Amino acid sequence: MVIHKTMPNTSKIALKNYCLQQLEDQAKEMQHTLEEIQLALEEETKSSVGDKYETARAQLQTEQKRLDQQLLHIIAQHKALHDLNHDPHIVIDEGSTVELTLGDKHLHIYIGVALGALVHNDIQWQVISEISPLAQAIKGKKAGESFNFQGKKCQIISVG
Repeated sequence: MVIHKTMPNTSKIALKNYCLQQLEDQAKEMQHTLEEIQLALEEETKSSVGDKYETARAQLQTEQKRLDQQLLHIIAQHKALHDLNHDPHIVIDEGSTVELTLGDKHLHIYIGVALGALVHNDIQWQVISEISPLAQAIKGKKAGESFNFQGKKCQIISVG
């Protein structure tokens, strides 16, 4: 009989909610910056005319467009993460939490959206998207399986 070690579901829900909060915080910060740019654009309109005015206004508009795109990306990430199934997994897939060793490193992975490294409940997590090379390499695997990734031995310890 094979016993699959899985992470508690409540921990996974808490991690997902923590990631969602991180995205919400990023969106709020982005909104605040966009509001500041809008105020600066309004001030530029009131100030002098000429090349200096046009250059400053163009730079602000370029920054505004860049931030608008980033905000749309954050909103899309939030929706994608929100829609992930947080039920326990036996086989690694999108929405899985995974504990593994990679070479001499011990990692905790959450496959959802690309947020990078964050600490939740005193555990260092790598929050990665399902299209990342590591996620693609571990997708479909189960606790206890071993394989090589980028020339390093990888051992799946637990899946949630």
